[in-house]
Amino acid sequence: NTAPTVLNYPFSVGIWINLAAGKSVPSVIWSLSNVATSTDYFELRMTAASTFMMVTRESGNVEQQVQIGPANTAPVSKWHFLLARFIASNNRRGASILHTGVVTAGSSTANRIPAGLNVMMMGAVSTSLGLFDNLTSAPWNGQIAEWWIANSDAYPSANKNPDQNF
Repeated sequence: NTAPTVLNYPFSVGIWINLAAGKSVPSVIWSLSNVATSTDYFELRMTAASTFMMVTRESGNVEQQVQIGPANTAPVSKWHFLLARFIASNNRRGASILHTGVVTAGSSTANRIPAGLNVMMMGAVSTSLGLFDNLTSAPWNGQIAEWWIANSDAYPSANKNPDQNF
């Protein structure tokens, strides 16, 4: 989609995913990016260690990664829910619910304002370097059951992370 409905803070993304077996490289689950640069994007990503991350990058700054899932424990062939809340340039919060019901949350207050965001993708990110983020990630090869995006904070308190009740 080259005309995303969400271009700025605040917004939230929710997604149900099922990891595929044999994943050994980082992969992008969802992204909102600027195809004219390689440095402006929002992402939901799974690391090579099967850890879920929210990623934000703007020109002139390094990636700001927020761990939103327990390290090395997201099992394959199970459904997990990810919630990414991009509340403000200095307030990003996310959480995951594993298939067991365990909630892990993280947040960042590092200021990031990606510019020129014009492409939203599922399973990849598109930048000036091509279809994937600096060639350090691969396409998502798991399943997606449902996803949504809202132009608001999807959780009642901007200064809290979701808990077992979200």
